Amino acid sequence: MKELTKGILTTVLDGKIDLGELQNDVGINEGESILLIGTRSKFIRLIPIEDPEIALLRVCIAIDSFEDASHLLLKRMRNLKLKLIHSTGFCPLSDRCIWEGYFSGFPEDKMNEFRTWLDTLDMVLETELHHLHQQRQ
Repeated sequence: MKELTKGILTTVLDGKIDLGELQNDVGINEGESILLIGTRSKFIRLIPIEDPEIALLRVCIAIDSFEDASHLLLKRMRNLKLKLIHSTGFCPLSDRCIWEGYFSGFPEDKMNEFRTWLDTLDMVLETELHHLHQQRQ
């Protein structure tokens, strides 16, 4: 049967995770940059990246407009040629949904333009833009 995932048991020591054989299996080279995403449900996603700077855009959208807003958001994102690495969302939070997108690099002008445009939409309740930098050891 084809494998979809692979799991290992490991230990966190001094804030470091030993990936063991999984490092080779998923093609992460020694010294390579990765985006590590932790969720409230205690899942960790590990994504190899080329650019050590990442933009995180968090958008709060009115639940009754989520479908329309998400289509507009994706269309505008494509028009700006933003490179989306990972996205996730959660609905419903009573009257709103949260969408988060991680983008390769930090094209500041484009990200600010995107955020400013989102803030003009009535269906968008709030936005946050964060610049993630590579942490060196």
